[in-house]
Amino acid sequence: MAVLQPIKYFSFWDVPRTFAFEQAGEVYVLISEFDDELDEYPDYYEVLVASGIGSLSVVSDWKSIEPLPKTRVGKVPLAVVHFDESRRKFVDSSFLDSIQRSEQR
Repeated sequence: MAVLQPIKYFSFWDVPRTFAFEQAGEVYVLISEFDDELDEYPDYYEVLVASGIGSLSVVSDWKSIEPLPKTRVGKVPLAVVHFDESRRKFVDSSFLDSIQRSEQR
């Protein structure tokens, strides 16, 4: 079942490459930065949780979230992260369940 969360994205190439969203009191940051060695974008996101922020509503741009401490949750393939039709407003956060289950094994 889709769990759509509003996103704030900070870079975009075909899909948001760096974006954040809130769920269950946490601010998740997903990053898929250009890899100069491969000369392309990776096919996965690094999934992080930002600390020191109570709400995504206080984030205006990347500069306000970049310096915050972050805890790595894991990686997730781009193919399992689904967005709304515009790819700029919402993300289906149900992919988080599979990351958390895989880490507990």
